[in-house]
Amino acid sequence: MRAISERFSSPVNPLADAPSRLGQLATLHWGLLASALALTVIGLLTVRSAAAELGAGYLTRQLVWVGAGLVAMLVAFAIDYRRLLALSMPLYLGGLAAVILVLPLGYRAGGAVGWFRIGSVGIQPSEFAKLATAFLLARFLSRESERFLSLREIGVVLAIAGMPMLLIALEPDMGGAALLRELVPIDVA
Repeated sequence: MRAISERFSSPVNPLADAPSRLGQLATLHWGLLASALALTVIGLLTVRSAAAELGAGYLTRQLVWVGAGLVAMLVAFAIDYRRLLALSMPLYLGGLAAVILVLPLGYRAGGAVGWFRIGSVGIQPSEFAKLATAFLLARFLSRESERFLSLREIGVVLAIAGMPMLLIALEPDMGGAALLRELVPIDVA
């Protein structure tokens, strides 16, 4: 038990040997970025073609979201992943709290309660919880020095992934809950 608590309590220094993120542009996979941008352009052209006769401004709205996505990508690229790992436990607990709160306070659509509505914008806390779960699992499993996990460590991994999985299934969002199963690196054969 002490080994498990040490794994979460040992300090992660997000600034130790952290190179400048913008200086790492040379390591960026430019082919992958070009492919994503090409798919974005194809998607925008498809939206323009499909909505040409509607005149509802779908293309403008999509362009705004593409711009917001590019800004979010640059912000994410500038953040050192070690900072996120250092915050993995608070992020995880915040994600669990948000998924718990969406059950009584969320917006019901399509038979599921999985969104918070703020004006015309919907926020799905289960997406945040999935990402926070991945961070916490990465932090827990990165400290593992043995080749195989002990039964206790398997239990911790299953609990980390199982709590948000159960809460998301209660919304019910079975697709989101099933996606969390893919984060668990345990094969039962």
